[in-house]
Amino acid sequence: MAFYTGKSKDGSDMREVRGMYISQNGSQWSSEPYPINNTLDLHLHQNNLSLKQEYQLILSKTSKASAAIRKYILDNYNALNPQNI
Repeated sequence: MAFYTGKSKDGSDMREVRGMYISQNGSQWSSEPYPINNTLDLHLHQNNLSLKQEYQLILSKTSKASAAIRKYILDNYNALNPQNI
């Protein structure tokens, strides 16, 4: 499902939003990635893991992710994966 943003009534400035990103402290949302999102994406890609797999590794205390990534996932997992609520 695509999301669009813009302020003009005629839609002339409308553009597609690339995604919804959560700030590191979970208090803000953005259509542009925060640095923690880029770090998380890189970690998951380099280790060939899904977010769910990384979450399970964190719970089992076998994750190799940085403390910042682990905290971010634990604090925001349900928001990142609303289908798991």
